[in-house]
Amino acid sequence: MIIHADADAFFASCEQAVNPALRGKPVVIGQERGVITASSYEAKARGIDRGTAIWEVKKICPEAIILPGNYALYGDLSERMMRIFRDYSDQLEEYSIDEAFFQMSGTHEVLIPIIQNLQHRIDRELNFSVSFGIASTKVLAKVASKWHKPHGICSLPESKVPEYLKQLPLSKIWGIGPATNQKATNYGLINASDLYYLPFPRVQQIFPKPIQEIYQELHGISVLEINPHIKDTYDSISKTQTFVPTIDARKLWIELLNNLERACTKSRRYHLHTKKFSIFLKTQKFEYLQIRGELKNASAHPLEFIPEMKKMFTKIWRPRTQYRSSGVILEQLQNCSNYQQLDLFTNPAQSAKIQKFYQGIDQVREKYGDKAIRNF
Repeated sequence: MIIHADADAFFASCEQAVNPALRGKPVVIGQERGVITASSYEAKARGIDRGTAIWEVKKICPEAIILPGNYALYGDLSERMMRIFRDYSDQLEEYSIDEAFFQMSGTHEVLIPIIQNLQHRIDRELNFSVSFGIASTKVLAKVASKWHKPHGICSLPESKVPEYLKQLPLSKIWGIGPATNQKATNYGLINASDLYYLPFPRVQQIFPKPIQEIYQELHGISVLEINPHIKDTYDSISKTQTFVPTIDARKLWIELLNNLERACTKSRRYHLHTKKFSIFLKTQKFEYLQIRGELKNASAHPLEFIPEMKKMFTKIWRPRTQYRSSGVILEQLQNCSNYQQLDLFTNPAQSAKIQKFYQGIDQVREKYGDKAIRNF
């Protein structure tokens, strides 16, 4: 059986999870972009959803709490959510930051209490909710997960599929984009059930292979497999953050340090290090200012990057210029070895202390999440 997990209003829910004062209130994300990228269910109920301009939000809902995106937080909570999913199935596909497919053995009756247990564990450990769909294929599981949002579980046996599809516009089926939907409309196919009841030879005449596969999945024929592969190596790692435009050099530096911390944490997770890296600043006029640097010895520890990064920052920062984002890129990454050749001027004892320091940080973050410790 396939289970589709879909976190409810994920970005806004993450903000509410770490700040209890926001719970039950209309929270919207996108202050730094001028347009809403996510909204809580309380905000959705007031007519605020993705794509709404900030000025419209203030008009529609003056009490709305408008926040800049905190993508480091969202990535951290996503990783913790995926780790919990893996406790229930090793056949897991991380489809997006807030969605996953996984496979489990058992009937609908057997799986429902297991998924209820998983749902309660997410509630308890992460303080946000996830909706689940249980079905025989990926497309049907994705249909099911949307049915009882938020905080719902929908088990969709094949006998009930036609009934569900009658109530669903074809455009709401995963994989049916605007162009395909328009083509389907031209043939008189409006609801998902219209496609479902079309004879397969006719589907083959009208639509290309991807839509034929969706048709098969709607009929309980599993053709879209779970892809459990996890990327385990990188040539480079980049971390960026968009924020409310500022001219404050101190705020820019802090954002760069946070980006560096996140990039180094990820590189250590995959046992990678490097000498070469770059930083960039992006102005409010969308101009990129980038500079490259190099360490004497390869590292994955922020403390060893900071002195060189400080010099780089002072070279590209411009006073009285508004900046909207920054980033750090670790380049030409290589596998770490137990023995690292140091130059004549590096203190081995100091290097060992730094390594031990970050090992402790990584252990705490592995258990409690990336936000458990902030270095800067």
